[in-house]
Amino acid sequence: SADAEMMRFLLANGADPSLRAKSGYTPLMAASEGLVENALRLTEDRRVAAVGVGLPGGKHIEGHEERTGWRAMHVAAYGGFHKVLKFLIDNGADMNPKTRTIRAANTGLGNAELKPQTPRAVAEGTIVSIFHERPETAAYLASLGAISEGAYNQNVYDLERERAKKAAARGESGRTIP
Repeated sequence: SADAEMMRFLLANGADPSLRAKSGYTPLMAASEGLVENALRLTEDRRVAAVGVGLPGGKHIEGHEERTGWRAMHVAAYGGFHKVLKFLIDNGADMNPKTRTIRAANTGLGNAELKPQTPRAVAEGTIVSIFHERPETAAYLASLGAISEGAYNQNVYDLERERAKKAAARGESGRTIP
């Protein structure tokens, strides 16, 4: 991911930029992502260049991963890549797309449920195996006018879970937390 030179080589040799992983993950999403393991070698400027290569060929700026609904905007917000976010927005990406509701089964979330999240909300708080937030990215997206919807807040989750347990103990059919 985020290797524009390799992407150009692959395109020149017949690679299909519209192909997706079985999950729906697009080449544009891969170019936008940032893993700690490769962040030093694949700088943000290199990621912007890779997104620029992937954008015209794949035309999947709003392509999303099937299970979670994450798009390149969510991936870039999770990685904290402001230049990538700005590039995507400048090239027509929706600043406020929402993910799908993500339930605990097979995700490593334990009993948690993530409500649909905008990219700003992902930066304010999400769970991908562990709790993750990028306050500077959330502030940056807010400065661009992005909305926040669905940010995960462990404290609120704990309060809701306790309320549901107490309601169940009283025999009330209250909201249940998965």
